[in-house]
Amino acid sequence: MVALAIGLPVGAAHAADPAVDDASPMVWAYMEAPTGTSLDDILANRTHTGFNPQLENGVHVLLRPGRTVWVRLRVRPSAAEPFTWVWLDRQAIDLIRLHQAGPPDLVLAETGLATTKGRAQGRWPDSFELPLPVTSEPATWYLELQGQGHLSLAPRLLTDEQRARRSRANSFLYDVLYGGLLIIAGLAYYRHRKPGGRSIWITVAALATLFASLVGNYHLQLTLGGVVTSNYAGFPIALWILACTPLLWATEHFAGIDHNMPVLASGFNRIGVLFILLGLAALYVPPTYLDNLQWGGLLCLFAVALVCVFSLLFDPRQWRWATILVWLALLPALGIIVLWLVQLPPGGRLARRGFEYILMLQLGLYLSLPWIRQAFVERARQRRAQVPEDSAKEKIARARELMLSSLQTGLEMATDGDLEWIAYRRLLGGLQPVFPQQASAVAAMNYHNEDLLLVEPKTAEPRFQTLLAQRSALLKSLSRAKAPQQISIDFDGPEGPLETVRLAIIPLPIEKPGWGVLLIERAEGTTYSDEELEMAAEFAALATTAGDEADRMIKARLSNEIDLESGVYRRDMIDQHLTQLQESAFRLGKKLSVLHIGIDKPESIPAEQLPALVRALADLIREEVDYGETVGRLSADQLMVLAPGRAIGVARELAERICAEVAKQQLGGGLTVSIGVSQMMAGEQSAQFMRVRAINALGKARLYGGNQVQAIASTQA
Repeated sequence: MVALAIGLPVGAAHAADPAVDDASPMVWAYMEAPTGTSLDDILANRTHTGFNPQLENGVHVLLRPGRTVWVRLRVRPSAAEPFTWVWLDRQAIDLIRLHQAGPPDLVLAETGLATTKGRAQGRWPDSFELPLPVTSEPATWYLELQGQGHLSLAPRLLTDEQRARRSRANSFLYDVLYGGLLIIAGLAYYRHRKPGGRSIWITVAALATLFASLVGNYHLQLTLGGVVTSNYAGFPIALWILACTPLLWATEHFAGIDHNMPVLASGFNRIGVLFILLGLAALYVPPTYLDNLQWGGLLCLFAVALVCVFSLLFDPRQWRWATILVWLALLPALGIIVLWLVQLPPGGRLARRGFEYILMLQLGLYLSLPWIRQAFVERARQRRAQVPEDSAKEKIARARELMLSSLQTGLEMATDGDLEWIAYRRLLGGLQPVFPQQASAVAAMNYHNEDLLLVEPKTAEPRFQTLLAQRSALLKSLSRAKAPQQISIDFDGPEGPLETVRLAIIPLPIEKPGWGVLLIERAEGTTYSDEELEMAAEFAALATTAGDEADRMIKARLSNEIDLESGVYRRDMIDQHLTQLQESAFRLGKKLSVLHIGIDKPESIPAEQLPALVRALADLIREEVDYGETVGRLSADQLMVLAPGRAIGVARELAERICAEVAKQQLGGGLTVSIGVSQMMAGEQSAQFMRVRAINALGKARLYGGNQVQAIASTQA
């Protein structure tokens, strides 16, 4: 919406600009001559140079000290609507004189940055305008121009009405630009003064952009040390280079990099200091090298846009894409300035000043996006507050019943992997409808040998990850307390600086050395009643007890199914799995392969070392197999892998990968394995034939020296 509000008036004014769209009944030519050359000398050809007819709309000129450009205008007047003004884009032109050829040579009017008349053309002049004498006959006039650096010369003729319309459009557009930057700076400072506000760099960036725009657009003429800054065209460029630093640091603050990634932030800070040094050095560049300084200023703005895009990529919030797109839009806007200088696009305000509006839009986004997000959060909170609520006792009773039934159902239907955390997931879900909150999380460290962090809603997970990283020592200390507590805490999350929030911290009854807490977040200014804290503590205890019982259930079941030495399925369990997989593969017509893995020369391994080696080998194999593939122990030195869905060729690749990894890991100082591979053939109704082929393939691999894979694809092999 901000972009639309800016783009529509700018585009409308650009489309209505008569100096761009209206063809002028004028033929013009130009030439360069040493400064001080008179018009009489030029017309008498005493300079031995002539005017170059200009057939295009404009011409690119590079003016250096001691050189002057002369422009010849041949005008055919219009009786219906006489042209009374000649117009040039406002740029680094110190002096423009309008001459009428003599004898004698008459100076009809003059303007420019170095003259008093050049500073009094409306509130925010965007061009140099000189009055033309009224005549009904074709006439020839001459413009004398003295300036610095790269100039784009495209003289146009205006009527009184067109000049007035342009003046009104300029006043409006520059009021939007300068007023917008000033408002952004004021609002950012206001937010900075509020508790928890940290937007001072947005204020500095807005003021630096405002100052550089005023000086760069030649709307603010300063005197430094008795020298008028407009006499040195490098001063505005130096200001833009200096403005790169607060623009970069405002982006770093907005993305939260200064707190979330200190190492990266220090690199951005050094880049900002580099821009300051370059800006100060630009003040001392001699006028002879002003053209190079102009390209350098554009390059600095281009570079800061790329660095800001890079820094915003580390911002995890979705709205970062809006700010990234605005920075990317700045790149072609800077390129248009270069094209305008060489007269590729038509002249206009957007070509010369469009990048300033883009920077204003970007700073407006930096300021407004956090407020917009807070407004949505507050609106959602108000909507929740408007819903009629049951009494606290009714909510607690219903929530307790729902939690117990949810825990029982969830644990019965969950898989083994889900049992570790399903109870805490049900805890968060049960608290949400009865416990007003912004977000909640369970942090359980070393709980059944795992670290768990569960967050509701999911979008709040990065924030709690940051909180856990920054305040883990505090949370661990509070988890040792017996009773729930509530504290106010201020931290910087991945979404940028956060206002102070109110956290309820409920310890989880987890045995040492593990620890855990239930965290419930509310906005600062709200508190938790004793009844609410007691309810949360009760629910947390129920969830932890259910999780412990689930863990005991898993261990009891695994003690009957798992070989304790290797940690994989026992022989009878792997046989059952193989029978089930073979029946399913036969019924559905799918592939099934087995890998028979045997340790080479097991008789040479001491008996007391074999269990540890088998355990290490089993762990390595489990790292290599995919989900759904089963590992079991057949004997003291042999393992088996069941690979449903794998054809024998793919299964052989898995076997070769396992064989190579065992040799690479140097288990037991040089342990190697041999692997036999086979697959179920079409029409086989028993897994016995496939097992026999795998055993024969293993024997073949050992016969050929071991440390290799052999596969038997059919009964004839």
